[in-house]
Amino acid sequence: DELTGLPNRRALNSTGDGALARSSRSSQELAMLLIDLDGFKGVNDTLGHPAGDALLQEVARRLQQSTRAGETLARLGGDEFAVIAENLTDEEAARPLAERLIEALRPPIQIDGQWLAVGTSIGFTVTSDQNRPTSTADLLKQADIALYEAKRQGRGRALSFTPAMAVEAEVEARLLREVQLGFDRGEFHLVFQPLVSTNDSETVAFESLMRWHSPTLGIVSPVTFIPIAERTGAIIEMGRWALAESCRRLAEWNALYPDRRLSVSVNISLQQITDDGLPALVKRVLDDTGVSPHQLQLEVTESMLAINPHKVTAPLQALRDLGVRVALDDFGTGYSSMAHLQTLPVDCIKIDRAFIDRLKLLGDRQAALVIQAIVDLGRALDVVVVAEGVENQRQLDALLLQKVEVAQGFLFAYPLEPEQVGDFLDRQHLLSDSTQPSTSTSGNP
Repeated sequence: DELTGLPNRRALNSTGDGALARSSRSSQELAMLLIDLDGFKGVNDTLGHPAGDALLQEVARRLQQSTRAGETLARLGGDEFAVIAENLTDEEAARPLAERLIEALRPPIQIDGQWLAVGTSIGFTVTSDQNRPTSTADLLKQADIALYEAKRQGRGRALSFTPAMAVEAEVEARLLREVQLGFDRGEFHLVFQPLVSTNDSETVAFESLMRWHSPTLGIVSPVTFIPIAERTGAIIEMGRWALAESCRRLAEWNALYPDRRLSVSVNISLQQITDDGLPALVKRVLDDTGVSPHQLQLEVTESMLAINPHKVTAPLQALRDLGVRVALDDFGTGYSSMAHLQTLPVDCIKIDRAFIDRLKLLGDRQAALVIQAIVDLGRALDVVVVAEGVENQRQLDALLLQKVEVAQGFLFAYPLEPEQVGDFLDRQHLLSDSTQPSTSTSGNP
């Protein structure tokens, strides 16, 4: 490898094939460890590629110092390294090596006068009577599956490959294919959940939610397909469609109900926020549909702040400069700080439903105190506070005591198909004309 002087992928393949042959003739096993740095892309993005190269050279030096006789270290490319360890007695014999490598990269590394904290995740596989790959490529595939699971569980750890992981990987690979195919085939659609004013029970907005009914997989939860779409980059195209479709539907409702002053709230991902073309796209959609900017609200999750709060501030401000509103979803999960919230350009915070759930049965004093603190914070920052996940009267009564202004949840309506929205609004209007309904019954499905 030109950068680090380590054996490269081709050399690793040759070494691995020879080690597999020797292992099959003896009672000794071998392990393949796949090593991936945590957060390396951020170093390249913020400090530049020369700093990234210097970091990789120091990582290679530390890893090399941590390997022993019978352990071959190689660089596969990028920030990915691998180790083949021979003459092992069993699977657990590989774990001390993995922990040794993780520990070697735990101390910060100084590059160009800056200290960088880099960690690593490791996936490894060990040959056995039940697991006897025939090629280095198979070993790497198993180690890669274990590495993916290690990163999914929180990074900074080492996990050993199991057959169950392979089954899960195959299921996910199928989902990866089906998500893009399903979107191309028009299998995705939007439903709309009302947001209701707690003062007069009137619907003030709809949140658009994506749904997928696959002919081959059945109904797939957004909890499953959204993360996959984000990993593949398909979320960009899906997000553009959701934005345009949401505004198109709102334009139809504006024409039918000009006195309702409705708005629509659309969820956007971190990839969309950091896409330089997002403000221009939003403006084009608003111009094409005739929707006023203040009728569109874009929702981002509080967890996005944990990744890079400064990276999202400028794009969100550009959207607000267009007149579009910005909401911070899942608020209260603990990712953002007061300093970030004071500088983040938001118009609305949505209380994480975990706090609302705790009010469901008998009420929860601690949850009520948290909700009150969020309401007070919203009032101090002059932003609207929304409670989501409201399912029963007890929750709503508690929220009314806290003076929460807007709520959404099954108590008011389940997510509606676009064709059901008109009937829902008509029914709500008739109820408000004929009676003075309580907040708990108006709009109930």
